[in-house]
Amino acid sequence: MCGIAGIVDFSGNSVSATDLLNMRDSMLHRGPDDFGAVLLAGNGKSHSNRYVQFRTCEELFGTGKSHSNFNIGFAHRRLSIIDLTAAGRQPMCNEDGTIWITFNGEIYNFEEIRTELEKYGHRFLSKTDTEVIIHAYEQWGMKSLDRFIGMFAFAIWDQSKSRIILARDRVGIKPLYYCFLGPKLVFASEIKAILQYPGIPRKVNLEAFGHYLSFHCVPPPATLFEGISKVESGHYMVIHEPSQIKTVEYWDMFAKRNNESLARSEEDITEEIVNLFQDATKRRMISDVPFGAFLSGGIDSSLNVAMMCRFLDRPVNTFSIGFKDAPAYNELSWSNRIAKLFKTNHHEVIISPQDAISFLPKLVFHQDEPIADSVCVPVYFVSKLAKDNGVSVCQVGEGSDELFCGYPSWLTALKDYSEADTFFGKIKRAPMLASSYLASRLLGKGWGTYDRCHTFYHNEIFWGGAISYREYAKRAILSPRLNKLTYEATPQIISDYKDRFNNRCFLPDPLAWMTYIDLKIRLPELLLMRLDKLNMAVSLEGRVPFLDHRLVEFALSLSQKSKIKTNETKYILKQAIKDILPPDIINRPKQGFQLPVNEWYEDHMHKHFIRVADSFLKDTDYFNATALTRYINRKQVPWIIINFIYWHRMWIEGDMEAVDMV
Repeated sequence: MCGIAGIVDFSGNSVSATDLLNMRDSMLHRGPDDFGAVLLAGNGKSHSNRYVQFRTCEELFGTGKSHSNFNIGFAHRRLSIIDLTAAGRQPMCNEDGTIWITFNGEIYNFEEIRTELEKYGHRFLSKTDTEVIIHAYEQWGMKSLDRFIGMFAFAIWDQSKSRIILARDRVGIKPLYYCFLGPKLVFASEIKAILQYPGIPRKVNLEAFGHYLSFHCVPPPATLFEGISKVESGHYMVIHEPSQIKTVEYWDMFAKRNNESLARSEEDITEEIVNLFQDATKRRMISDVPFGAFLSGGIDSSLNVAMMCRFLDRPVNTFSIGFKDAPAYNELSWSNRIAKLFKTNHHEVIISPQDAISFLPKLVFHQDEPIADSVCVPVYFVSKLAKDNGVSVCQVGEGSDELFCGYPSWLTALKDYSEADTFFGKIKRAPMLASSYLASRLLGKGWGTYDRCHTFYHNEIFWGGAISYREYAKRAILSPRLNKLTYEATPQIISDYKDRFNNRCFLPDPLAWMTYIDLKIRLPELLLMRLDKLNMAVSLEGRVPFLDHRLVEFALSLSQKSKIKTNETKYILKQAIKDILPPDIINRPKQGFQLPVNEWYEDHMHKHFIRVADSFLKDTDYFNATALTRYINRKQVPWIIINFIYWHRMWIEGDMEAVDMV
């Protein structure tokens, strides 16, 4: 896992080595072990492979070589995981220097692909997956992506075709951001690196802000910075110049869904789940550095540990976190239960409100754009615990809830779909307002269900697993100016995704839609970004076996009725692992990994936030001041708003000290 950056000037003008290295070195935390850069002549006027490699500006200027007339720059910060030698240094090229790559991630089946490529005559100088990507691209072009098992974000310069390629893995485990500034393309693993480039504006994308208030994050390809975008998960971009861009969705998560898959027996399903997860876990244990696992004591992390134990002849390193004076949020007794059962080398850390408050400036810094999930705080501290104990790679449990319906709120949404569908079928879609009100009354829910029924008729009941503000609620807290700008923009996002879903999914059902939309927005842009950004803040690589694309495709090939029985979350997964984990672990109620943010805010953060919010309301025009003041007076300010205001002070206004509470 690493940090990548690059500059391409399509007008043919030279790029600045200083700017390139400033971008690279702003991501030191992503790659403290090694670093490199290359300048390329790739203006499209010839197929020349002229380039100069260097690590520092002093080295470049001291070589005596010309460093002008290079219009492409690639740079890399390396966290060494596989092949720790200098042979793994990036950026890396093919034998004749006509294909260059800067790569972040891991390809877990790279050895098998390398063996296949050697049969075609390819020769390798290192034992890295990076070199395998280069030769796979030479052999199969962009079809090579279909062969990779792993997580990745990379840029390739192909001199023979005068094009740059930006690619992101299927489910978006690794981020990749980009910005066009006139004839220039600037890209990086983190937005902060792009902001190092001169002339990049720091301005809020107001439409994206409206989406953020709904989804806790910004759906791709937008970010909260106007003019800065991100590559969508499962997509690649082919860029010849800023006006000639081709974006391709290369992965179909429903590729295995057909009549046969929907009719599978429960025995076949559970056996395949175990086989796929076992292989996914084993592949993610490939490492030349120490590794371990996060352990909460829930089903997902416990299954990670159980599977890892099958392939190790030594104890698994496990890491857990607890919260001081907040017993309702602690799961340490459960994690200790699993640690003792599987005889792990277990480590714990307990954080206090002061720990969280002291960390807040770092949190806002490492997020780049706000990720409205307070779980970012414990993710950082458990990552730091692992790194402090000599571990550089950890397996984590993200993805299981989305694949196997692990959220109780999903069961509620499925019930809403069933009730609304039954009712609207009976009244044959009467006028919207009347039908929505009548549905809410006849279903015995009162006006509280009005919004859900109205949404079903107008758009969708389910927008994602973590929705804060739908349109009517946003209108109450936004300023009049923003209400005009953002009105109905977010429902259109959902509508567009629903069209894509209907075009892809064979025999769609509500659960397939719910999984699809969370795999498009919440999972890649919220859950996986909190993992990437807070793991990498301490130079730790997080690996996600539940999001092996083969397991994802299998889970999405199953019918709703095979996954949901007896109104139980994760029914089919629980059946699959009943001989692997103890019944009390499998059947314990889902607690969720969360921070006691409301309690800590009221007792420790409120006074500081009042000062920050007061000046923010005077200086800006995002929120309805009366509505936000009401939140403040009640000491009930949602984290989604706290996070945005602190982010705005640091990243838009440039006031780094405003976030510091210490």
